[in-house]
Amino acid sequence: MSLSVLVIGCGSIGRRHIKILKQQGINVSGFDLNPALLKSLQGEIPVFDNLETALKEKPSACFVCTPNNTHIPLALDLAQKKIPFFLEKPLSHNWEGVEDLISLVKKNNLVTLVGCNLRFVKSLKKVKEMIGEGVIGKILSVRAQCGFYLPSWRPHLDYRENYSSQRSQGGGVILDNVHEIDYLQWILGRPKDVFCRARKLSHLELDVEDMAEILFSFEENVFAQLHLDYLQKSYRRSCEFIGEKGLIIWDYIKKETRICTEGNNQWTVLNDDINLELNQMYIDQLNHFIKCLQGEEKSCNDVEEAAFTLKVALTCHASEKSGTILNIH
Repeated sequence: MSLSVLVIGCGSIGRRHIKILKQQGINVSGFDLNPALLKSLQGEIPVFDNLETALKEKPSACFVCTPNNTHIPLALDLAQKKIPFFLEKPLSHNWEGVEDLISLVKKNNLVTLVGCNLRFVKSLKKVKEMIGEGVIGKILSVRAQCGFYLPSWRPHLDYRENYSSQRSQGGGVILDNVHEIDYLQWILGRPKDVFCRARKLSHLELDVEDMAEILFSFEENVFAQLHLDYLQKSYRRSCEFIGEKGLIIWDYIKKETRICTEGNNQWTVLNDDINLELNQMYIDQLNHFIKCLQGEEKSCNDVEEAAFTLKVALTCHASEKSGTILNIH
């Protein structure tokens, strides 16, 4: 099956996908409204400054890599044209148009995948497997975190111009780091309720929350604490799973996964071969999407699944506003 992919939005994540698509031998083209981005890609791939013109080339699928507030309008347009698509996380920045998109995707029987690259980190997949097998017994409590300093995140770009710092474009640490919400429910199941405190605490020039403390409750009285921030001067991303029979610590940055089990006070570091080069997760995610297009696999995070993750994130915002625990339904 010969594939051609149009990447809509050629910023940092769009360029990453373009590079991987080319490495996999897939015909790729790019669309962006930024002339500088298109100029930087000229001679490397075909580029377009008009989306309708780009779509007339009839790509097999599209990658949507634009700010959060543009996701739904673009996805609706693609779904109406019956074009399968990969959509960068999160699905959107609000609920407007989400149910229409789900309905249209189902009606046209389209393959969709919303970015969930942490699900393709081999070490985290191993953690999910061990928890499912009961290696550390019943899970009692989970502590997850992701933090980095926003001005240093994309040094080539003024952070104030990035979607992350702008409410109108769907910024803020909760939506920006929705990967944590996604992988927690991927491993633990869907949360029942949430209590959230999310504020702008720093002197950064933004109009969104730069810190969030979130408490989820899952089935069987499993609790998960999630810390997110734009404030840490060093990038940190990790999770601790506390079970009746042991403890698992997963550290994305150190590429290290450790386990301590009942009756053994010593830590075991899992084999190095599950802590691969981090770019591999994007390659594996792409390969999964291709297999979905070819009918060999079912999307692990289609628009309907991603809509629930968005609902959880939006309920976090609502909890902060109300100051109460809110059910997720």
